[in-house]
Amino acid sequence: MPLPNQEASYAQLYIYDPNSALNIRNHRNPKLRRDVLGTIQDSLLQVNPFVGKFCQAHAILNQLAEREQTLPAHLHYSLSTDRRRYNLPTADEIAVIIPGDGTKASGLRDIILHLRGNNGLMRINECHPAYLPLHYVLLFPQGELGWDPDFKQWDVSNDQASTDRLTQLQFYSHHLFERRIEYSTILRGGKLFQEFLVDAWASTEQNRLTFYKMNQGKLRDELYGDLKDIGPDELGPNQIGKRVVLPSSFIGGPKHMFEIFQDSMAILRYNHHPDIFLTMTANPNWPEIIAALLPHQKSIDRPDLIARVFELKRKALMKEIETNKVFSKKVAHVFTIEYQK
Repeated sequence: MPLPNQEASYAQLYIYDPNSALNIRNHRNPKLRRDVLGTIQDSLLQVNPFVGKFCQAHAILNQLAEREQTLPAHLHYSLSTDRRRYNLPTADEIAVIIPGDGTKASGLRDIILHLRGNNGLMRINECHPAYLPLHYVLLFPQGELGWDPDFKQWDVSNDQASTDRLTQLQFYSHHLFERRIEYSTILRGGKLFQEFLVDAWASTEQNRLTFYKMNQGKLRDELYGDLKDIGPDELGPNQIGKRVVLPSSFIGGPKHMFEIFQDSMAILRYNHHPDIFLTMTANPNWPEIIAALLPHQKSIDRPDLIARVFELKRKALMKEIETNKVFSKKVAHVFTIEYQK
């Protein structure tokens, strides 16, 4: 609950009566139509399973407060939840509420709820399955769970989970493709969809960096011991030796960029100067992009389509050069993709 003289926000509004919550939302968004806000709120109250869980947690916390106990409650993600992402979760599959005294450390799966507190709002870890449905409520109105590190790929032929882990990149890639059998609220999110894409990329990239940091030994970290002891002059004594080495497989990292640059220079040295310098520019008005837009959408609403069509055209161009030999026999080639702000 918010502190006195503070207005409720985000998930705190779930435990308010609908009229009060609607008044707060309308006050914060005066340019939006009140009737539309009311329709969205009523829909969420009916179909979003997190609403019931927050109300249940609020009731438990109030009961504890009446006994003069100020214990937090934990929304604990159930390990028994069906791993098939496309199944809509029930209230019991979402989470279980566990009151605790705070002596046991909470994991990434726990969302800690306090009846009152001076610590402000808590940010949910992006690896928590509830991060997406709670952060992007309008994109996941029915509380569809987000990515979990324990997710497995689904073997369609045998109708069972496989042993292969479902990566975060695969999870987000799955949701960026439109399917005729389901209505995608994500692809119709407008600017919220763009925020979702940036968040998805940042989360995936950050988890990759965390993996490299936690697995330096497996990446032959000992080979770089001398390099880690020699740092820039601005580093203090406590920082020397703590550098994280990124492998060449990390796209965009120093080793990756240096490696492909050296490869390009080696090709140039062996084959002399290049004969052709060819450029291709992405066009948001390509017919393939316009034809794939949903009703009332513009190209700016679908950066995923622009990137996908550009990559397909790039591959088609390389096929013309390598297979169809439009420029005669090719000895070697290098290419780079430049992003403009």
